[in-house]
Amino acid sequence: MGLIHRYIFKQIAIPTLLAAAAISLLLVGGGVQEQINLLQARTPIAQLNMLDVGRISAFILPTLLGFIFPITYLLGILLTFSRLADHSELIAMKAAGIPLKRIALPVVFVGAMLSGGVFIVQDQIQPWAWRNLSQLVASDLPMRIGLDMLPTGVMHKYGDWHVFIGERDENNALRDIVILNPGENGEADAYYADSAHVEHGADGSWLVLEEGYIVPADMNTKVAFPTMRERIPSLQPQAPLTARYGKTLSTLLVAEKKNNTLFMQTGAISAYTELRKVRIEIAERFAFPLMCLAVSIIAAPIGARSRKSGRAFTFLSGLIIIGGYFILRKSVEPEPLLGLYANIGLAQIPNLVLVVAGLFFFWRVDRI
Repeated sequence: MGLIHRYIFKQIAIPTLLAAAAISLLLVGGGVQEQINLLQARTPIAQLNMLDVGRISAFILPTLLGFIFPITYLLGILLTFSRLADHSELIAMKAAGIPLKRIALPVVFVGAMLSGGVFIVQDQIQPWAWRNLSQLVASDLPMRIGLDMLPTGVMHKYGDWHVFIGERDENNALRDIVILNPGENGEADAYYADSAHVEHGADGSWLVLEEGYIVPADMNTKVAFPTMRERIPSLQPQAPLTARYGKTLSTLLVAEKKNNTLFMQTGAISAYTELRKVRIEIAERFAFPLMCLAVSIIAAPIGARSRKSGRAFTFLSGLIIIGGYFILRKSVEPEPLLGLYANIGLAQIPNLVLVVAGLFFFWRVDRI
C-alpha cells in the first residue's frame, strides 16, 4: 500500500503544482494591478521597478492561498483519479482487492493536513503579509516621489504645498510652475515662476524658482523676483491601509466582542457594519481551511467515476464543485444578528455539503 500511495501522491502533485502556478499567476497579477491602481489614486505618480512589483506580489500571495490551496488540490485529485480510471489502473487495484476507499484515505489525510496549513497561513502569515503590503503601498513607495517627478497639467498636494507644473522640458526643468503655501490661518502665499529646478544638498532639497513673483497672503500686490530658493517640504508617511485581513484570529475575536458590545449599546449602523465584516472574516478563517478537507473527500470518487469521459468531464466537474461551493457560500452568508457561533456554523454549510456528497460517492464508487 505504501508504494501505491506514493505513486498516487506523485501523480497528484504534478497537476496540483501546475494548477497552483497558473491560478497564482492569474490572481496575483490581478492583485498587483489593484494595488498599483490604489497607489496611483493615493499618490500623484507611482515609480515602480521590478523589485517593487516582486515585493507586492510576494505580499499578496499569502492573502490568496486560502483560495488557491483548495482549488488546486481539488483539480489535482480529479485529474489524477480520472487518469487512473481512464487507464484502467483503478480496475487493476480493485482486482487486487484494494477498494477505492483505502486508496483515497491518504488523499483525505493530506487534505486534512492542508486544512491545518491553510489555517496557519491565514492566521499568521496572511496578517504579516498584509501589514507589509500596506506599509509598502501607503508609505514606502509614496515617500520616493520627488517634486520634480509630479505629472504636469494637474494641481498636486506635496507636503504642505499645492503645486501645479505647466510642463517639463527635455532637460527636466519645470515650466510655468504655481505653488500655494498655506499658512496657519488658512490663507496661502502664492508663488509663480516661468521655470524652476530642484537642488539637493546636505541641508535638504530646495526648489529654485526663476523669473517669477510672489503674492503674499497678507498683500494684494505681487513682488517680482529674478531667483528665489524655497525649501521643499518633506513628505509625511501616510497611514497604512487597515483591513481585517491584517489581523490574527485572536485580534479579530477581540474586535468582534468590542463591536458587538458597541452595537448592543448604541444600535449604530457603523457598529453593525463593522461587526458584520469582522464576523464574516472570522467565519471564513474556519471555512476556507476546511474546504481543503471537504474537496479531498468529494474529488477522488468523482474523478474515479469519470472513466472514459476524458479531461473535459474532469474540468467540468471541478468547475461545478468550485462554482457550487461559492454560490452556496454566498447564499448562506452569515448574518451578524444571529451571533458569532451561528455565523461560523452557517459558513461551514458548503463544506458539509461537499463532505456528504463525497461520502455518498465513496459508498457508490466501489459498486460500479
